[in-house]
Amino acid sequence: EKYSVVQGGGKNHRLGQTDCWMIKDNHKTFFGGVQGAYEYFKSINAFYTPVILEIHDVSEIDQAYELGIKHFLLDNFDREMLEQAVRIKKPGSTYEVSGGITLDNIEPYLVEGIDAVSVGQITYAAPPADISFKYSRKN
Repeated sequence: EKYSVVQGGGKNHRLGQTDCWMIKDNHKTFFGGVQGAYEYFKSINAFYTPVILEIHDVSEIDQAYELGIKHFLLDNFDREMLEQAVRIKKPGSTYEVSGGITLDNIEPYLVEGIDAVSVGQITYAAPPADISFKYSRKN
């Protein structure tokens, strides 16, 4: 699928987890928030490995900037949320939007200041395999 994306003119943001660390919702839950997850991935001391933070709310962006995070995956944002995020975007940071975006509904996500749009639709022909799980932290 990743090879097909490139052959079709698309770009993969990573080929595997060692290309960049992506902090997702389960990481934030497991490590007690954005800061805990970020500190864990930075403690690995991988050479030149950037960090991408998946966020679900604009309020996480300020905290992420304070930690030094510059790459954001804006997950399931509507146009209003994208516009809010772009207003506080800092130079040198990147915004990618994802979550249910298809070639048929892409128009509202084309907001100036968004650097990339993930369209999973282009790889949907392969049979899906749901291997995800959700972690629930108990105190």
